[in-house]
Amino acid sequence: LFAREVSGDVPKMPIGFVNGTLRISNIPVDKLATGYISILKIFQEIVAGFSAWSRMLPGKWASLSDVDGVVFIDELEAHLHPRWQAKIVDVLKKFFPKATFFVTTHSPLIVRQTEPGEAIEIVREGDRVTSRSLGSPRDWFLADVYAEAFHVPIPAAGTDGGEQKPLTEVMLDLSTAVRTFTQSKDATDREAALALHGEVDGRLPADDPRRVPLQALRSLLG
Repeated sequence: LFAREVSGDVPKMPIGFVNGTLRISNIPVDKLATGYISILKIFQEIVAGFSAWSRMLPGKWASLSDVDGVVFIDELEAHLHPRWQAKIVDVLKKFFPKATFFVTTHSPLIVRQTEPGEAIEIVREGDRVTSRSLGSPRDWFLADVYAEAFHVPIPAAGTDGGEQKPLTEVMLDLSTAVRTFTQSKDATDREAALALHGEVDGRLPADDPRRVPLQALRSLLG
């Protein structure tokens, strides 16, 4: 099945038997990573189900890709590398263009592949369960998918998120406070600088290279 030509940059997975062993990309099937096994399992289940219907209704479909069946997949992203999560929806559509898929997922990469009107959020409000259309996630930035579909705001680059002031800004404040103290030699200015130093010190990882200039600033405070 995977040896079939697919347009675009979808990875190909040639299948064959070598010395009686099923191999995919020349790797024995029992040695494949869990993600590849998951993909094989998905296709295996779809092919098995469609084949059964084809036998019950002979002559209705020319090939399995013509079957207008319905497929339910729970947690499509399970065990899949992000590279596959970003492609799996398009792969399924290309192999089974007439099938209707109902898929649950917690992967923003999968949600972002959907066409306008395809992605729906299920919302629980007390004892009621409702739904809302997510519009066109394919046109969104990935941060917007997190925020709109999963209600997880992504902090802007260079910030730590939450209510804390960005660490880079605190370090600049510390530098300014140290310069102020070295000029004034005022005890109040020193305490203000020490407080900023303590905040930066508590937020920097132990092996962060910024600890070198941090220690230099601390030495100027006496």
